[in-house]
Amino acid sequence: MWLNLIMNPETIYAIYKSELPSLEDVYINQVTLVDGASANLLIDLSEYPKDPPEKWIARQCNTVQIELTLIEIETINIEKWNYDNKGSILVSKDQNYLTFSLEGTFFFRCKWICLNRVSAYQQEEELDNEIGARQESN
Repeated sequence: MWLNLIMNPETIYAIYKSELPSLEDVYINQVTLVDGASANLLIDLSEYPKDPPEKWIARQCNTVQIELTLIEIETINIEKWNYDNKGSILVSKDQNYLTFSLEGTFFFRCKWICLNRVSAYQQEEELDNEIGARQESN
C-alpha cells in the first residue's frame, strides 16, 4: 500500500480509519517543480471517507484532496499534460528510491514522498460534466 512508503500518513489513517483510499482513478490537479529537486502535487482522491470530519460535512464536501511533496528527485519524465490528468498512480520502492508514476503521463524517481496536507472541497457536477463533454469531443 502506498501509505507504507510515504512520510506523515497519520492524517489519512485518522480520517479513513480501516477503509484506506487507493491511488486508483485519481485526478491530478497540479504538479509544481520546486528548487530543482522537489515537486508538489495536488491530487483528488476517488474515495471519500465513510465518516468524514464534521467540518467537511458542514461544508458539504464530496472530494478529498491531498498534497504530496516528492523530495530529492533524481529523475523526472513528463510525457503529456492536459486538462484531464486522471488515472491510477503507482508508488513503489526501487532500491534506495521511490517511484511515483501515472502511466502515459509522468514518472518521478525520488528519495522521499511526504504527505503535507489533507483537505476536502465540494466538487461541482458541472465541472465533471464539462470534462466528460471534452473527452467525448476528442
